[in-house]
Parts: sequence; structure tokens; C-alpha cells
Amino acid sequence: RLDDYELLNDMYGRIIGQWGLEMGHVSAVVGGVYRHEKYPDQPGVIHTVVPRAKQAEAVRFLLANVFTTPTWMLDTAILRRVEPTGSVDRIRTRQAAVLSDLLLDSKLSRLVEQDAFATPATPAYTIAELFGDLRRGLFSEVSAARPTTDAYRRNVQRLFADQMDRLLNTPLATPIPAGAFGGFTPPPPRPADARALARAELVSLDGQLRTAILRTTDRVTKAHFEDLRARIDRSLNPPR
Repeated sequence: RLDDYELLNDMYGRIIGQWGLEMGHVSAVVGGVYRHEKYPDQPGVIHTVVPRAKQAEAVRFLLANVFTTPTWMLDTAILRRVEPTGSVDRIRTRQAAVLSDLLLDSKLSRLVEQDAFATPATPAYTIAELFGDLRRGLFSEVSAARPTTDAYRRNVQRLFADQMDRLLNTPLATPIPAGAFGGFTPPPPRPADARALARAELVSLDGQLRTAILRTTDRVTKAHFEDLRARIDRSLNPPR
């Protein structure tokens, strides 16, 4: 019955939505702090940084459970009952949200501050580590003997290239919106380190793609890698 298919579509949408919500909670660990509620006369600080190891673990979890193709959600027996197309875009939308959250200017600013106050006993998870971990995880295919990519991985790799372009080629400070009231507090500006490290990641990625193109025998993957190199060139050498 039609009602049964509508219910199935609703349930499938809810599952994807819940998955996205929970992955958002994991991304909040990166650059995160713990808040300890205390009275003024109680000793100790109120805010403590999430340990470096836990932040790195959160990124590894997201690489495995968001940015690796979520095959458990791609059951054609269900998908072809609820929609003729659209599953690739549904997943891309959720992946884009998580990646954008990981690379928010405000989060990157917190990472810089956490690094500034780090000690040998309490090391920080740095922007350099975040960018490097993401690049290595999102582009793990480039080190294969015969690189291949599927539609989901190609999408998320484009998202990474676009985010690096944003960090490199957009203003560091967010413009104050027109009509903002007097008490409006703009978000912290993107740290300049993020721009420099985004450039370094794109340069490194371009070199990896250049050699991966020579090894792949998959036509779509080769075209994808070549397109990524063109995107990177435009990011590194924007028209004036």
C-alpha cells in the first residue's frame, strides 16, 4: 500500500537524521571543552580542554563512520521502495554538515588557543593534525596500487577541497551582518594559521593526486583526480 511506502520513507529519513545528529555530537569533541559547574568558593577551574587523544579519536571515528561510504544505509531493497534516486545526495548533505562543523572558524580558533596553552603534560590537538588527519583519511585511495573511488567518496573529497579553498581565499573575519543590533558579538576570526596550513594541505594533496593519476586504470577516478587538481590550481592561483 502507498501508506506503507510513505512510512518506510519516513523511517529511513529519520534514521539518516539521527545518524547525522549523533555524528554532530562527535564532531563537537574536536576543539571542545568540558564545563564543570562549581560555586565561586569551590576550588579548581570551570573549563578544561578535551584531551588531545580524545579529540584525535573523535576524528578517526568520523573518518570511519561518516566519511567512509556508509554501506549499512544503502540497502537497495529499501531505497528502491522509497525513491528512484537521491541516496547519494542525502549522504553528501550529511557528510558536508559534519565536515563543515569540523572546520568552523570558531573551532579552529579554539584549537589555536588550546595549543597556545598546551604543556608537555597536556599536549593539544592542533590544526595541523586535524587537517593532516582529514586529508589522509579522506584521500586514503591515492596510496593504493590502482586507485578507485565511488560516488560517495568523490563527493566528500570535493567537499574537502572546497573547504580548503574557503579557508585560503575568503576573509579571515566574518563581516558583521547588516542591521545587527548593538550587542551583536561577531564570531572569532579564522586564525591565520588555518590559511597557511590549508595552502600546505592543498600543495601536498596536489602532489599525491599527480602520482595517483598515473596509477589508476579507472576512467571516472582519473577524471575525478584531474578535476580535483584543477580545483586546487584555482585555489592556489585565484584569478586577480
